Amino acid sequence: MSTLKVNALQDTSGNNLDRIGQVVTASTSTLLSTSADSFVDSGLTANITPQFTSSKILVMIDSPYHILRPSGTTWVFNIKILRGSTAVFTGGASEGDYQCGIGGTSSSNRGCGMISKMIVDSPSSTSTLTYKLQVKSGQTLKINDSTTSHITLLEILQ
Repeated sequence: MSTLKVNALQDTSGNNLDRIGQVVTASTSTLLSTSADSFVDSGLTANITPQFTSSKILVMIDSPYHILRPSGTTWVFNIKILRGSTAVFTGGASEGDYQCGIGGTSSSNRGCGMISKMIVDSPSSTSTLTYKLQVKSGQTLKINDSTTSHITLLEILQ
């Protein structure tokens, strides 16, 4: 058997090519039901230990939800992605708010959908990192109601 060892992969122009160092996946089907108007852990979490301080981490989240609203209001909630205790994504009104207008009839007060978010983080660390999803809503929000949420972490070597 042969072994190929290289220090770097480059394209024909001499630029180093990024490559995937490791892939970590985790899932949870534990029900979260909250109406907290402050961020709470969703139960979706994963750990990764980067090989190099120059590595970037691609965080991919998919998490099904449904939300109950008082009559005459809009379904809305917020998400936050943390690395440890540091927020690496906290959306403002244009990107972190999830508004839902599907599921049920026009007279229904229940909406459903999928949190689907990807971000690239530059942690500059070779320590074990914990990424997690948090949510908040003043309305009744349920995550993983008879379903499963997933988080995937990809280390991008540079």
